[in-house]
Amino acid sequence: MAAFFAIRPSQWVNNAIVLSIVGAISILMTALFAWQTPGNRQFQLDVGQVAPYDIVAPAPIVYESAILTEKARERAAQSVADQFDSSEGRVRRQQKNRAREILDFISIVRRDPYLSAELQTDYLRAIDDLKLTAEEAFQIQELAEEEWAAVVNETPGALDRIMAEEIRENTVASARRRLTSLIDTDLSEEVSTITIRLAGALIRPNSIYNPTRTEEMKEAARNAVPAQLHSFARGETIIRAGDVATAEDVEALTQLGLLQSDWDWWHVLRASVMTILVITTAIGSIYRLRPSTLLNHQELAAMAAIVVLWLLAAKFMIIIHDWVPYLYPLAAMSMLVTVLIDLRIAVILIIAFSLTVNYLSNNNILMVSYATLGALAGALILGRAERLSSFLWAGLGVAL
Repeated sequence: MAAFFAIRPSQWVNNAIVLSIVGAISILMTALFAWQTPGNRQFQLDVGQVAPYDIVAPAPIVYESAILTEKARERAAQSVADQFDSSEGRVRRQQKNRAREILDFISIVRRDPYLSAELQTDYLRAIDDLKLTAEEAFQIQELAEEEWAAVVNETPGALDRIMAEEIRENTVASARRRLTSLIDTDLSEEVSTITIRLAGALIRPNSIYNPTRTEEMKEAARNAVPAQLHSFARGETIIRAGDVATAEDVEALTQLGLLQSDWDWWHVLRASVMTILVITTAIGSIYRLRPSTLLNHQELAAMAAIVVLWLLAAKFMIIIHDWVPYLYPLAAMSMLVTVLIDLRIAVILIIAFSLTVNYLSNNNILMVSYATLGALAGALILGRAERLSSFLWAGLGVAL
């Protein structure tokens, strides 16, 4: 603690200058890292929005599309037919026996001499399976005995023939309409009408929908569909100007790193962590390898100016483009720092800027290697630059 307060006023001033420069550069670097510029060719586009211009793939890509996979699985599930449990034989016998019971009951009502016509009608209309109207009940009562015998004989047979077919909940009505073609054509119109009415009322579904088995088969069909791959070639159009963005378009932009994220605290935090790593590495290296630079205001000012200019250049040049990022003049910075300050400072800044280039280029190893190796070659060949030929050799080294 005593040593801390023993620092001379000149040291306080120098420390304040260093901290001010470091703080300003840190703020600038964090802002540049977090800020998504139009030059970065990143886009804010949501599903349903209209694309303002053509968007093309900056690089070839093949990726597993969750959206296309889900659509393919849904199509596979929809192709599975509904599953039904057939109980044709049991239901057929059950309804045929029920028809005979009802016909026997109606025959008893018709023959009972003690029942008035009104009471007979009430009895017939009380049969829940038939739900006869008063007019239909009256027609049954008015049939002659031989006509009623024909109804009793034909109804179970017609019902048995129609129930031999597969009948589902949604096909009962069509089955009743087909009864007309199954009735004996020799019957009179009155007998045919009543036979169709009685047999039609007793038709029941003999094929029952099985939701559990249907869902199991749909799920099996979904699981059998492999992940769907989607690919784009370099320069292939993802979405054209004026088109409405779909979920597939937004997914493709996300996979290609073209979808601009909103300014949020997580984005700022990530940029801040990267800034701290770069600044700490650079300042620590300078303090260990050439501490005199931290005490030389002229060198500090020159270094700060160069760092600011090259940070701004990095932000606007290291973008998603075929060749613009490769024009970033990191080699020029390395040679400039070597001449104005020192080779060691140049190497430190090259390392710091290589980290910056890596961050801004989304881990483009080729880009980072190209910029870093060229800058190192220029700085090392230039050396102390005591002769003009040193600059020529350095330029040749960078070019190679």
